Order: sequence, then C-alpha cells, then structure tokens
Amino acid sequence: MMLVLNPRSGKGQALRHRGTAERIASELGIALDVRHIERQGHGKDLAVEAVASGMERVISAGGDGTMNSVAAGLLNTKVAMGVVAMGSGNGYARSLGLPLDPQKGFRHAFTGEAAQMDICFLNDTPFLGTAGIGFDARVAQAFDKSNGRGMLGYARIILKDILGAPPMRVVLKANHETTEKEVLMVVFCNTREFGNGARISPGSLPDDGWAEVRVIRKPPLFPLINAFVQIYTGKADKSPYITNIVTRNATVWQEGNAHDLMKDFADEIIGYQNNKAICERLQALTLKPGVPHIGANMVACYKEFINMGLVGEQEMPLLEAWHADMAKLLA
Repeated sequence: MMLVLNPRSGKGQALRHRGTAERIASELGIALDVRHIERQGHGKDLAVEAVASGMERVISAGGDGTMNSVAAGLLNTKVAMGVVAMGSGNGYARSLGLPLDPQKGFRHAFTGEAAQMDICFLNDTPFLGTAGIGFDARVAQAFDKSNGRGMLGYARIILKDILGAPPMRVVLKANHETTEKEVLMVVFCNTREFGNGARISPGSLPDDGWAEVRVIRKPPLFPLINAFVQIYTGKADKSPYITNIVTRNATVWQEGNAHDLMKDFADEIIGYQNNKAICERLQALTLKPGVPHIGANMVACYKEFINMGLVGEQEMPLLEAWHADMAKLLA
C-alpha cells in the first residue's frame, strides 16, 4: 500500500502520526510506502504512480483537498482509496462517519472493506465532498493562503469577509429549467458537510447517484446569524435563503465579480519590498537562453517565488497549463 501524507494538513497532525501509521501497518503485516505531498496536484501524481506500480490501495492522510487530489489519480482504476481524516474540516470523513481518531482511522483505512462512491466534477476538476463558487470558493482560497489552520482559521476568514461580500449574478440550468439569481454562493454537494459540523446539505449521500446544488442568497445581519445556527444544527433545509436542486448535471454561468484594485496593489507590495532578494534568487537559477525555453524558465522562476513565499502554490497549475498550451503552439 501507499500512504500519501500531507505534512501541512491539520497543523502538521498528519506528519506527527506517520509513526502511528507505520506501526499499525507493521502489526498488520502490510508493506507501506510512505510519500509526502510536496506541491499542489502532487497527490494525483503519487496515486498514478501507485497504480502503475501495482499497489492494491492508496491511503490519503490529510484534509479533503489531499483526498480529492489522490482520488483524481485513481479514477477509472480498481485501486481502492482509504481516507484518514487529518485536515482542518474533514467534511467528507464526517459525512461518512469515518473515524476521526488517528489510530482508528489508520486501522480502518488499511483493513476496511472498499465500497463504490460517487464522484462529482466542477468543470474538469473531480471532488468527492463539496465544491462551490462565490463566497465559499473565496474563503477556501484565502484559507489555503493563510498560516492559520483548523476551525478557527476558517471562522476568522468568514467573519472578516462575509458582511462585505458582494452578491454575484448567476444563471443556473438544471433538470431542463433555467433560473437567474443574485446569490452569495452556489455549493455543489455530494456529501452533507463543509467540515467541522457545518452541514450545508443534510440530505446529501455520497453513493446515491445524485448531487445537490445549494443556491444560497445573502441574508441580512440577524438572519445571517440564524443561518449559521441552522447550518451547524443540521437544519439548513429550513433556511429561506437556501434553495435546493437535486440533479445529476447542472450548468452555472457566473457574472464576473467586481475587481478590487486596492487588493491587487496590496498583493504587489511584497514584491516591491523584496526586490533585492528576488534578483539574487533569480540570478542564481540556471536558465536556458532562447524563445523555446521561455515557458520552462518561467516555471523555474515561479517555483522560486513559491519557495520564497511570494506566490501561492495555487498559481503553479495555471502557469503549467499555459506552458503546455504555448508548447503546442510552438511545436
């Protein structure tokens, strides 16, 4: 078996329990190949490698993001995935009732009987639990960039941004019906939880062949407080601000959000403050001259920016996709 472990998940919880996993695997007579997530999308690469090497099971030890990445590499194969919940929210594991205790989690992941589960796609990106656009996606992106983990990390971002979050106009087509709304967010649900007990879609099941689209309007201040209570007590279906659509396929057109020029400026300040260090680090790279190497050189530079903490890891897949497109055009 291969254990794919995310060292950053759950304030380093996954990394601290590597020894637990190795001890339990040894007790069970399981040969365990332990790998660490090093970059965005690395879980998929490791899962593909596990399939190619004949592994019978791949264990994801981290959060829902780690799990989705590993699952992407196991699509259309017969290799099972075990899930050990060690993230900040663990929405998928909580929805399925998987053990949250690390020792019980590893034993269950190593020995539990595999079952077929639904998988959803947001555009071309697969996910097992929930995914969204609008405020939900902005919170997830901000959380990924932040140093704080756990429920408090999420709560800080939500409380900081939600009152000023602008609504977005969406056109949603599902079940041969088209609706147009001003919404806070649209959440696509294969399971019931965001994580940490926040049950956005109490009726969602991971193996029923259906998904729930939750269309959420922004409430005023006091109804907003009540909405949070309803979500955390499993009563989200009672909120007048949440519309539920059960479907197998939906198309959403999202109008672009208002552009925040001041935020753009704030994001660029770190570059101005580190000009000298940037020059020194880039000059130390071995770059190849010539037009054919521009894309590869840019990738190398961006990796150095990520190492310096100037650019988030989420930028790399976009740059690599651009590089691949440019390589085809220049071929």
